[in-house]
Amino acid sequence: MAQSYMFCGRIAIALTAYRAFLEKWPDHKYVSKALGSVAILEPELKKTLATFELTESELDLMALHERILHRISVSEFDDAIADAHELLAVKPMLVSARNNLTLALFQTGQMQKAIQTVRETLQLFPDNRFAEASLGRMLFLSGQFEEAHEIARHISDSPADQQDAVAIQAEFLGLMGYDQEILHVVQFAEKIPSMAPQCRGVLNHYKAFALKRLGRDQEATDCWKLSLKDYPQLVLAKENLSELKSGIDCHAPWPDHIGKWLPKRVMDGFIQFLTSDKSSQKLRIAEALNRWPHVGKLIPALLDRGDRTGREFAVLLAKGLASEEMLDALETFATSNRGPDELRSQTLTFLKEKGRLNEGSIQFWSRGKWTSILVTTMEINQDPVPHQNPKVDDLIEQGYFAMQTGDFEVAEAHFREALALDPEFLSAQFNVAAALLMKKDAESNAAGKKIAMDIHQRFPDYAFARIGIAQFAIDGHRLDEAQELLKPFMTKTQWHVSEYKAYAAVQVELAVARRDYKAARNSLELLKQFEDGDVRINRLEERVARMEIRDPALLLRRKS
Repeated sequence: MAQSYMFCGRIAIALTAYRAFLEKWPDHKYVSKALGSVAILEPELKKTLATFELTESELDLMALHERILHRISVSEFDDAIADAHELLAVKPMLVSARNNLTLALFQTGQMQKAIQTVRETLQLFPDNRFAEASLGRMLFLSGQFEEAHEIARHISDSPADQQDAVAIQAEFLGLMGYDQEILHVVQFAEKIPSMAPQCRGVLNHYKAFALKRLGRDQEATDCWKLSLKDYPQLVLAKENLSELKSGIDCHAPWPDHIGKWLPKRVMDGFIQFLTSDKSSQKLRIAEALNRWPHVGKLIPALLDRGDRTGREFAVLLAKGLASEEMLDALETFATSNRGPDELRSQTLTFLKEKGRLNEGSIQFWSRGKWTSILVTTMEINQDPVPHQNPKVDDLIEQGYFAMQTGDFEVAEAHFREALALDPEFLSAQFNVAAALLMKKDAESNAAGKKIAMDIHQRFPDYAFARIGIAQFAIDGHRLDEAQELLKPFMTKTQWHVSEYKAYAAVQVELAVARRDYKAARNSLELLKQFEDGDVRINRLEERVARMEIRDPALLLRRKS
């Protein structure tokens, strides 16, 4: 246990444990190891005690301080608060104990007590730059933005010259979204002599976050690499860099995990509210935000620069509440270049359904550039469209069933029989082509392709044929051509379910060809909602899975 404490940097607790060991078991075979560790720890303890302005007789107070750090690290916040009060009763001017008390109070959701504690610290030590940044952070996270902005401006005008204070200043400015100010503070910090490598790594993470938001992508990547060179265990830098490399469902850049934004007790309380069955989700969200109003104030900031959990949590709350203020925040997010394309696209659809978007095209950030898109909502009709001859309908239905079970020979026979009864029936014509295309021999495939192309040439607006021609383009790796063929469907608002299933299937194929497996999975889920168990859907799912396994970028992300 003593060795573990020593390896974790808890010098006072480690030394206390080693001394207890030597006193209880003076003849133990590990006595020499313990004495060797004590010889290392004692001079280090003298330096640490001097830093905290404690004497050697106050070793128990130093150990209590380290126990507070340990309790915070394992989320024992109530015990950490009790220990901090005990320590401050003896040493009321111990700044580190005050800082730890502030942090523990924050994590238990006692925001105002945390703010009161850090204000008291600043009254005692007006020049303490760490406490100043801590106060700004607490004010921002509690929704008191005006005073928080004043502190942020003061920090930018006059950065700290001590590494611990600079680190929390950069963290505070990151949460605030002050990009240029982060660069200024980190540049100023480069003048600090003998900065610890871990502090350099943290500062470079926040610098990279700011650079990426300012569009300086390569500089940001290089800066995250420098961060990990100085601090290889820094998860923030690792995860941001990994998301950017994979390009899949990328929320980067973000400054901190959701735990730095919302106290653990508050998050647990929200989860309890949202998973209860006592009322509608909208009412549950309203009740939760009424209990913790500062969370609602943070939603725009989380949409702008939250990590994956934070941003998705913010979208859930904003959609669930759907007030004018929340819809404004969602619109700002959806039309920005922050967060994944897919999440912003889904948000645009939600806003369209709420009547928040004007008719016509809007600028949308997609695949790293701005593009004009039309946002539409659609209605999917599942009612069958009967043929005037019931026998034709029976044959088409039998053909569909055979297709679903993978019996394409039987399917073709049924479709051809229906075509014989009505040679002009487009559905029968194209289904013959579809059955031929699903066979494994090249001759059938060529015949099916010829029929589909002929139908498209004669009836360019016929959805199934256009989708089929787009599939041919995908098979030939002509992805831009396929996208252009599918473009008219972006404004299609009325669908028959069979048309939409075909469209969703080809979107799966196009997404796989572009290695956008998240989009492929989403299209597959749509297909399953209409007709799970179809052999064609199963084949698509198997294909997506095979491609995911083979994709090096995806493998790299999983390993990281």
